[in-house]
Amino acid sequence: VLTKEKIMLTERQNQIISKATNLIATQGFSNFTTKNLAAVIGFSEPALYRHFKNKQAILLAIMQKFEYLSEENIVFTKPLDGLPKLEAFILNRLQFFSKNPKLTKVMLYDSDFRTDEVLSLKSKSIMQKHMQRLKLAISQAKALNQISKNLDEEHVFYIVIGATRLLSTRWIMHNCNFDLNAQGKNLLETIKKIIV
Repeated sequence: VLTKEKIMLTERQNQIISKATNLIATQGFSNFTTKNLAAVIGFSEPALYRHFKNKQAILLAIMQKFEYLSEENIVFTKPLDGLPKLEAFILNRLQFFSKNPKLTKVMLYDSDFRTDEVLSLKSKSIMQKHMQRLKLAISQAKALNQISKNLDEEHVFYIVIGATRLLSTRWIMHNCNFDLNAQGKNLLETIKKIIV
């Protein structure tokens, strides 16, 4: 679990991360340069380097913010196991995405992170945490006879996360103009019919 201490940022660093996220979300990774970011913020490029070592450090801070907020947002009102935990996790992710569309857009287009070793490792780490959480819920669901015992847990994970990611990407590509949470509930009902 990511602690607040690991992402302690100054007010100015938070402002930079917010502006960087907005710049990437609206103009794409190809237009994200420290020069463009400094211009958007309204100060010189050397001033930007007083707050972050380089572009990679800014992108890493965006990823850490996503990870922290993502983990902080996972709150279940009661202990859940198995299929209800799986459903709650996915619906929670979609609610988080709905509340943070620009940050979600940046993270969903994470293919741009794969060309950088540090950012790629961070992306894999975030995915691994989600995979562990979901595979535990899938394993519990099998043990509780909530889903078919014949299904491979990793394949169920791919079905659930792949469908959820595709829906979220479609939402982003359509400028967030449909109810992601409602569509997510419908998607989960369809997935349940497949895996039960």
